[in-house]
Amino acid sequence: MESSNILGCYQKLGVYGLITYLNQQNNDSNPRVKAYNLLKAGRELAKKSISERLSYLPNIAFDLSRHESIYRIAALLYIELGNMNEALECLAYLHYYYKDQAIEPHDQYELIKQQLIENYKDAAQIEAYIKNYQEQYQQQKILNNIKEYSESMPADDVTEQKTYFKRLYRRYGVETLIAAIENDVRFNDRAKAVLLIRASRTIGAIAEEGTSIESIFANRALELDTSDTVVKNSYQAYMRAGDLNQLAKLKEAYPEIA
Repeated sequence: MESSNILGCYQKLGVYGLITYLNQQNNDSNPRVKAYNLLKAGRELAKKSISERLSYLPNIAFDLSRHESIYRIAALLYIELGNMNEALECLAYLHYYYKDQAIEPHDQYELIKQQLIENYKDAAQIEAYIKNYQEQYQQQKILNNIKEYSESMPADDVTEQKTYFKRLYRRYGVETLIAAIENDVRFNDRAKAVLLIRASRTIGAIAEEGTSIESIFANRALELDTSDTVVKNSYQAYMRAGDLNQLAKLKEAYPEIA
């Protein structure tokens, strides 16, 4: 990709023209590659001429992929644009990502951090921001896991749903599986609650901690819906989990439960 061609295309046709040009120049259909190339081109453009329209590019890229490399190049683009707070958020995410994965940070991580220290906040302020970001990272990680997992939950086939539950749980854990169900816009709250109970029994059969994990699913199901079916099935999940505290609470709230 010629830098001059990218600049000319962007000046004439804006962000949409830039995306179209990059797609024509790259045959790779991988969303991660598309996102990276878009941000890389955006950074080159920002070095030549800062435009407010370029600030849209990271959001477009993040819609395509939430891979670690996208956070790095997005941070570098944000810095070129002077959007330092957004760059700092990317840095904080990367900090916990590398810690989670138990790997050495990419060289660009230190570059991003140094540029933020030189142009935005001192080292102590940056460390304080990173420390406060930990809870947000956990939430974002779950959403990113769902996005990066290419398989969609089957809508109707119960057997295939159970297979999906097992795969997602084994790859990412219980919170990501629950979030995948709760964030699936194809289902209303009652349907999501039923799916959570279905998942609870499936995961209770394979989890290292055994059926006790079913309480987590039942708790979330009851937050979404308290129809007779969901209440009764949640009660059964608590029974399998041996959660006497939740059983007592549910019995008190719904004395008609057998």
